[in-house]
Amino acid sequence: MEETFTERKLATIRRIKATNPIANADNIEVAIVDGWQVVAKKGEFKAGDLCVYFEIDSFLPVEERFEFLRKSCFRVVAGLGEGFRLKTIKLRGELSQGLALPLPSLCLQLDTLEIGYDLTEMLRVRKYEAPIPMPNLGRSMQMLPKGNFPSFMRRTDQERIQNCFDTLVEREDIAALRFEVTLKMDGSSMTVFLNDHDQFGVCSRNLELKEPTGDAVNTFWLVGRMMHMEERLRRVGRHIGLQGALMGPGINSNRERFTQFTFYLFAIYDIDQQHYLLPAERVKLLEELNADSLEPKILHAPIIEAGFDFSTTLPTIQAALAYADRPSLVHPIAEGVVLKCNTMAGLTFKIINNKYLLKCEE
Repeated sequence: MEETFTERKLATIRRIKATNPIANADNIEVAIVDGWQVVAKKGEFKAGDLCVYFEIDSFLPVEERFEFLRKSCFRVVAGLGEGFRLKTIKLRGELSQGLALPLPSLCLQLDTLEIGYDLTEMLRVRKYEAPIPMPNLGRSMQMLPKGNFPSFMRRTDQERIQNCFDTLVEREDIAALRFEVTLKMDGSSMTVFLNDHDQFGVCSRNLELKEPTGDAVNTFWLVGRMMHMEERLRRVGRHIGLQGALMGPGINSNRERFTQFTFYLFAIYDIDQQHYLLPAERVKLLEELNADSLEPKILHAPIIEAGFDFSTTLPTIQAALAYADRPSLVHPIAEGVVLKCNTMAGLTFKIINNKYLLKCEE
C-alpha cells in the first residue's frame, strides 16, 4: 500500500469475501469486496468467487455488456464523451460503491487472471473527474496547457482505505507506526514548483499550465502569483513542488464559503531527491516559506492529529470510515481525512466520508 504514481486501477480482479442479505429484498444482496460493499444480483456470487470490481469514479464505455447501467449511470462528460459513471449510491437502504461483475459475463478466462490483475485499459475504463471550475472573474478565463504534468514531479492520489486496510493491519510494524491526520480539503489539486533548472511552474492535477497574458486570467496562476509562490520558492533555494488544494468561489461548489481564492498545502515533493518530505519536514519548511513579510501566508491543510495510532484507534474498516465522518471547516460534512506516516514517506492513504460521497459529490 505504498503511495503509487501510476494511473489508478479502476477495474481489477478481486475476490468476494462474503455476501449478506438485504431486508425485504428478493432479488439483490450485498457483496463484500475487500473493504468495499456493493449491491449485486442475489445468488450471483458466493464467498470465494472471483469477480471484476469497478471502483467508484470509473467511467465505463458504451458497450452492450454495460447497457444495463444506462438508466442510472449514463452521462455525457466533457473530455470523456458518453459513458456510464459509477459513484456511491444507496439501494434499499444499503450503501453500494462501485460494481462487481462475474468474470464470465465479461468473457474473461479464469486461468489467465490473478487477484489484483488490472483490467482498466483492457476494458477501456477511464477515470471520471469533475470539470475544472472556471469562475467568472469579469475577464476571459483561459486554461492553456503547457504540457502534461511534469515527469520530475508526482501526482498525489492516495489509495483509498477500502483497498489497503487488510494489508495495513497485517503489517508487523503497524503498532509502532504513527500518522499525521489532515482534513481532506474539497478543492482542485494544484501544484507549483521550482525545478532543477530553476524554472517556476504551475499545474492543475493533470497538466502544466501556461501563464496567461494580457487580460486573460487563470485561477491557478492567479493564486500562485497572489501568494508569491515563485518569490518564496526562490528565497528558500530548494528544488521542490508545493502541492495543495485550490479553494474559493466556484470551485467544487465552494462548500467552505470562501469569498476569495486560497491554497491549502498538503504535500511537498523534493525534486532533487525524488521523494515526498515527511510530515515534520513539511511543516518546518512551510514555516521557512512563510518567514517573510509577504501576505497572504501559505496555509496548511488542517492537522487533526500529528501522532495518530492507527492500529489501536481504527481496528476495523467500519471504525476507519466512522472516523472520517466529521465536519469540515464550516460545512457539517467533510470530504474525509488523509493519513501520512511520520517515518515512511510512501505510506499514505485516504478515508473518504461516505456522507460526502452520497450528498456532496457532483
